[in-house]
Amino acid sequence: MSRLPETIRRFRKRAGLRQAQVAAALQISPSAYSALERGISSISRARLQKIARILGCNTEELLAEAEIPAGEDAATYPKKSGELDALHKQADAQAGAIRNNREIIRLLRDRNEENTGS
Repeated sequence: MSRLPETIRRFRKRAGLRQAQVAAALQISPSAYSALERGISSISRARLQKIARILGCNTEELLAEAEIPAGEDAATYPKKSGELDALHKQADAQAGAIRNNREIIRLLRDRNEENTGS
C-alpha cells in the first residue's frame, strides 16, 4: 500500500499548514483534501505537483519518502529517485505522444470539415 498520503500529511505538518489551507490553495473542499491525506481518494500527477509546490518541496521528494519502508534509512533515496526520474520521463513522453495524437485528430477533423463544407 502506498505511503504517499501519510507522507503528504507529514510534509504538510512540517510546512506548518492546516488541511483547510492546502485545500483552499488547491481549490478543493477540506473534506476532499482530507480524503487525499487518508488515502481514500487517488492523487493525479498534476494534483501531486500542485501539492508539492504548496508544501515547498517537489514530487520526487514526496514519492521517494513515500516509497521508503518503515525502518529503512535515506540511503535508498538516490536509487529510488533515479527510478522515479525514469518513470517521470516515460510518463512525460507518453503525455507528449497523447498531445500529438490529439493535435493530429483535431487537424484531420478540421480538414474533413473543410472538404465536406460542414
